[in-house]
This record gives sequence, C-alpha cells and structure tokens, in this order.
Amino acid sequence: MRKILDAGNDPIDQRNRERVTATVAAAAFTFEKAREVHTELEPGWKNAKHADQWINTLQTYVFPKLGAKKLDMITPADCADVLRPIWLDKAQTASRVRQRMHAVMQWAWAHGHIAANPVSVVDHILPKQTDKKEHQPAMPWRDVPAFVKSMSQNSSKAKPRAPPCCS
Repeated sequence: MRKILDAGNDPIDQRNRERVTATVAAAAFTFEKAREVHTELEPGWKNAKHADQWINTLQTYVFPKLGAKKLDMITPADCADVLRPIWLDKAQTASRVRQRMHAVMQWAWAHGHIAANPVSVVDHILPKQTDKKEHQPAMPWRDVPAFVKSMSQNSSKAKPRAPPCCS
C-alpha cells in the first residue's frame, strides 16, 4: 500500500481495477478449461487409463451441457442438471463426474476465476443416492435341520456339500 501511495496512486482504485481485470479474465474462461486442468493433474496419476477416463467422463456428460458456459456463470442448478440423468442409475459414474467437476471448479477458484464453487452444494439439490445391496438369500427354515445333519456327517470329509439354497 505504501509503495502505491508513494507512486501517487490510490490503493482502493488500484484494487478495484484489479478486481475488474480479474472478473473480465474469469468471464473469458469456459468449462472447456477442464482440458487445461486435466493436463496439469495428469502427471500425478498412476496410469494413462485413469487420465483417459477423467477427461472422457467430462466430455461425455459435462461438456455437452456446460462446455461453452463461462465458469463464473455456472450455478449449482447447472451442475445438478448435468448429474441428474445419471445420479441414481449410474451412481458411481455420477459420483466421479461430480468429483471431476469439483476439481475443475476448485482449480478455477484457486486461480481467482470464480468466487465460489457451485459443485460443492450439488448434493443438497439431488436426491440421496442409495446403495443397492443384494443380500445372500436365506435358507428356508425347514431345510436347516437336514443341512446341519449333513454337515455333521460330512465333517470327516475334506469338501462339505453346498447348502440346498446355493446349489
């Protein structure tokens, strides 16, 4: 501040000019900037397959809807609209796409291109993802005595029989 004052300039005016310059620069960046983020992050990944998957998921799901949109104009609703078609049906893919979108927006935030990351609140807009677990079917209770009896008879053998429910 002292250097700016010594040069005969107003520090507040200079700060405002810098903010306008940063805003104009941010307005020039679209979500296609993800390609640059990908290039910067790629050396840290263990294999080329992961790097390809990273950019390919963005090309498949994000670029068609947000690719040409300016970073500072992307809203949480825009991010949710990208994820909504796959959010419940392809939960793992949607989670990875969200993480990758988040990484791009965090990069933009760290470089001063945006003020906030809209991807960070997407979970509050979309429905809760539920794990679809398929449990082992239970043996009918009427078959349990026979199964236990067969197990005790086969205890001396090396290979026990499979239960009736699993054969």
